[in-house]
Amino acid sequence: MKFIIGLLSTLCLLVPYHLEAGPLTIRCSGFGLWGDQKVKVQIEIVLPEKKDRGVMLWSKEKQKAEIVIPIVAVGLGTIQINEQLGEAKSSHRHQFFVTRLPDNENSLIGFYFSNSYVNTIRVDLWKKDMPFTYFDTYNNEIIQGTSH
Repeated sequence: MKFIIGLLSTLCLLVPYHLEAGPLTIRCSGFGLWGDQKVKVQIEIVLPEKKDRGVMLWSKEKQKAEIVIPIVAVGLGTIQINEQLGEAKSSHRHQFFVTRLPDNENSLIGFYFSNSYVNTIRVDLWKKDMPFTYFDTYNNEIIQGTSH
């Protein structure tokens, strides 16, 4: 099974998103190449209502937090990834760490983990065609498409 780790940037034209208004769902679909094979990817991101959490490194040995990562607050949402390579299909869901919520001039930026790979996503919800770019670090490929 191939694991997708990626960078997604999506451009969308939506009414301004109020950060405390409730969860927003973003759906994206696109195509890319894994080697010489065409892959179809569909992504659904459910955003958190707000960014109210921090990120830290936990020591299993000492059973305590050792380092708080100095980034802005994050929110915790979900991401569902559906892939089709030829006739083979796979689907997986992950917790999605949102480091920037979208509005009419800021991008959605976040990441998720798949095994030992970190996948980052960028969604520009303020552009007309709502394109996205998904970077798969396992396969070292970029998949592009649109949001709806």
